[in-house]
Amino acid sequence: ELIEKPRRPISNLINGGIYIFKKELFESIRVPSSISRNFLPNILKSNKCIAVYKYSGIWADIGVPDDYLKLNFKLLIEKYPKGYIGPSAKVSESSTLIPPYYIGQDNVIKEDAYLSSHTILGDNVKIGRGCYISESILMNNVEVKDYTFVTGSIIADKSRIGKWNHVLEGSILGEEVITGDGILINKGTIILPNKEVNEPIYDRDKIIL
Repeated sequence: ELIEKPRRPISNLINGGIYIFKKELFESIRVPSSISRNFLPNILKSNKCIAVYKYSGIWADIGVPDDYLKLNFKLLIEKYPKGYIGPSAKVSESSTLIPPYYIGQDNVIKEDAYLSSHTILGDNVKIGRGCYISESILMNNVEVKDYTFVTGSIIADKSRIGKWNHVLEGSILGEEVITGDGILINKGTIILPNKEVNEPIYDRDKIIL
């Protein structure tokens, strides 16, 4: 039995994840229908066979960026509490790494960089001299130039962050974003993909379209 958002919990299990249906089931739908309220309950009533997979690992709704960060940090703590450095990564001896952290393949961490705890770097990420990175996710092929500060943010693939930037908490930079030197990106800023930013963003929670 499936009950959508019961007032009182009737089980310690939830229905969530990915559904796989045969095409003919969709053809039987005459009007727009809710999967959880109508579609699945009707299939159960018709005695059609439904297979389920009971998952006992970590599950979270990552519909908002803050949840995405928290879930990644939780996985990081569980899997790499002492930190992980990919075998092909090049990390300067004068840099500082505070666990837990994840440094992917082919990364370059230059002199005097400081990676605080809960830093996740994808593959082929370049961190310049004297940079400070904390509680952030930098995806594949990101470059952060010298003396830039990034905290509590998500930077997507192929972005290029200039020298002496400040990227503050809650900011999200889409794919292939480019920033000039000396740029402030204030808290909660969202920059859409393929944008170039050459002026400081002083206002909080701004969206750059």
